[in-house]
Amino acid sequence: MWIGLAIALAILVWLIFRIRAWFQEGDDPTADLNELLAHAREMERQGELSKEEFRSIKGRVSKGLDR
Repeated sequence: MWIGLAIALAILVWLIFRIRAWFQEGDDPTADLNELLAHAREMERQGELSKEEFRSIKGRVSKGLDR
């Protein structure tokens, strides 16, 4: 009985990992970084960020895009 339960649990864990991988397959992490940069650029244009703050954000985002 315990062996059957352990096997069922192992199959369930494997199934969960496969489903998560299937949903995350199309994700593009650079899209999020590009969106963040566009938002920061707009905030800088509207005066909500200083030029120095924008350059700092742009530098950090650029490092993430290089990966």
